[in-house]
Amino acid sequence: MNTSSTPQRVAVLLATYNGAKHLRAQLASILAQTHLDLMVFVRDDGSTDQTLQLVSEVMAQDTRVHHFAESGRQRIKSAASNFLSMACDLDLEGFGYVAFADQDDVWSPDKIERALELLRNEGAHGYSSNLLAFHEGRLAAWYIQKHHQQRRFDYLFQGASAGCTYVLSRQLVKALAEKVRPLLETLPRTNSHDWIVYAYARSHGLNWVHDRRANIFYRQHSSNAYGDQQGWAAVRRKFKLFRSRWYRDHIVWNQKILSGSTEEMNVLRRVQRFNLADRLWLASHAADFRREPRSAHALRALVLLGLL
Repeated sequence: MNTSSTPQRVAVLLATYNGAKHLRAQLASILAQTHLDLMVFVRDDGSTDQTLQLVSEVMAQDTRVHHFAESGRQRIKSAASNFLSMACDLDLEGFGYVAFADQDDVWSPDKIERALELLRNEGAHGYSSNLLAFHEGRLAAWYIQKHHQQRRFDYLFQGASAGCTYVLSRQLVKALAEKVRPLLETLPRTNSHDWIVYAYARSHGLNWVHDRRANIFYRQHSSNAYGDQQGWAAVRRKFKLFRSRWYRDHIVWNQKILSGSTEEMNVLRRVQRFNLADRLWLASHAADFRREPRSAHALRALVLLGLL
C-alpha cells in the first residue's frame, strides 16, 4: 500500500453486515468522489449474505478498496464497536483525515471535498452534515436538519449528526484512539459512536463544524440499525429509550472519555443523582444541553417527569 501521500488523503472506514443489497451503490458513490485521494477500508461483522464476495469483486476493480486488517482483539458486535475499533487500529501514516461510512447510503459526489473545505476554512477537527433521508419502499424522502447552533454542553446530551456524515482530522482520530482503546472490550453494545466521537472532540477543545448542506442520501429500510423514524414511530422509540434509561446511562458513561472539567462533572453528577433538586436545575439549563429549541423543551419536560 502506498502511503507516501499528501495530508489530504482520506481513509474511509466502512462497516458492513449483511449489506449486499445496497453496498455496491454505496461503494460506487464513494469511489466516484471528486476528491480522488482516498482509500476505503471495509470491516465486516460476520455477514452471511454476499457482502464479502461483493467487496472482493470491487477490490479487484479498484485498488483503493481494502479489507481492514483485524487486530485479533475481541470486539462487541455493534456499530459503535466496529467503527471505534477501526479508528483505534487504523495506521494513520499517510492519512490526513478519516471518514465514517455506512453500507447502505449514497454520498453526494463532492461530500469529501466539501467536508475538507469546511474543516480547513473553520479550523475544525470534526465535520458533520445534514442528511436527506429516503425510503424506496414508501417512495418518500425528507430532510434531516442537524446543524442547529452549538450549545455550551450539547455534546453531553447528543451527537453532532449521524456518524455516516463524519469526517475527522488525523489529530482528532489519534487522540480519540488513545482514550477509547482501553474501553473497547467493555463498551456497552448499545452505545453510539456518533455521540462518543462528538463528545470527545468538544470536551477536549477540538473545534467541530456543522454543515448546513445535506451531503448524504440516508437510505431507510427495515434493517436499519437506527435510522430516522418519523411520526408516532419516532415518538414511541424515543420514549422507550428514555424509559429503559439508555439515554441517561450513556450520558454518564461518556464521562470516561471527557476531559473532566469542573463544569462537565457538575452536570454529570446531577444526571447521576437525579433527585428533585437536580431535576429542577437540569430543566432550568435545558437550553444549554440540546441544539434544537424544540428538543430542549422536550428534554426539559422529560427531566421534570423523572424520565431521563
